[in-house]
Amino acid sequence: MEFDKIDKEVLKRIIKVVNDKYDGVMAKFCQAMGIKPPSFFSTLKREGDPSYKLLKAIIGKHKEINPYWLMLGEGEMEQVNFSIENQDLKEKLETAEKEIIYLKKINSLLENQK
Repeated sequence: MEFDKIDKEVLKRIIKVVNDKYDGVMAKFCQAMGIKPPSFFSTLKREGDPSYKLLKAIIGKHKEINPYWLMLGEGEMEQVNFSIENQDLKEKLETAEKEIIYLKKINSLLENQK
């Protein structure tokens, strides 16, 4: 695959991010990414390669975006963030363990009253 074709495909995926995450409003996208709109529009117009800064900003701002999809077109646009899910499950497990200990204490107190 030629590098020019790769650049165009990456730009298409960036436009998909703009459409999906910013309702197609490029000014909102540029502001969120910390880039100047004229610079971004210039990249689009000449179909040039997006800067490392822009790609890093997209991935940094949107942890759900699959970097392999963004850069290479592989996989789905959004990826599951397992670290968030694992943290949520860990918190639920800790809460359940505390509830079990509490219920065992209550059970013990009730048995002692008999």
